[in-house]
Formats: sequence, structure tokens, C-alpha cells
Amino acid sequence: MQIKQLAPQLALDATAIVELHAIDPIVYVLYLSNSLGRQPVRDKEGKTIIYRSQNAARKDLIDNGVTTFDFVHMTAYDEIVGMPEWGTRQEQRRTVNIESDEY
Repeated sequence: MQIKQLAPQLALDATAIVELHAIDPIVYVLYLSNSLGRQPVRDKEGKTIIYRSQNAARKDLIDNGVTTFDFVHMTAYDEIVGMPEWGTRQEQRRTVNIESDEY
């Protein structure tokens, strides 16, 4: 899925959402998630697009007609105080409306 295909896909599929995953403090990856699973957003050559800032990803989304996305930050190495190592992975997730939410 290329970034220019996101807005049309969101309009067609009620289960589809765009997710911006914080992989590292300076690595962010966009995904399209729907009832079929999650797939990374790719460039014209088929490589996963990697952003160096949240604002760079946000600008690209705005330029391609996407107005809402979920910002997702997974906990590192399952390190949550009081949770066993084999516990369920935890995440912080926030839905962002690009047109109205401060970022």
C-alpha cells in the first residue's frame, strides 16, 4: 500500500485505520490496519517508508488526504512494573485528528 492509496482505502473500508508506530525516538513507520491485518505503507519502489519525526509523517498524511490516524507506542521489551515477562504486550494508543489536535 502506497501513501497516496490510503485516503481512498479509508473511504472504501470502514474497518481501515492508519497507524503511526513509534519504533524508536527518531524512527516512525506508517501502517494501514484493517480486518485483514496490518501492512506497512511503502514507497514507489516497495520499500517501507521510515520517518525521522512525527511531524514529517503528519505532513505526508495531510498532503495525501488523510485526516485521522492512531499514534501507537509499544512498550519496550515488555517492561511494565508488575507485569510478568510473558504478559500481553502493552501499547499506548491515541487517535489524532490532524486538522484539530495539537501534536
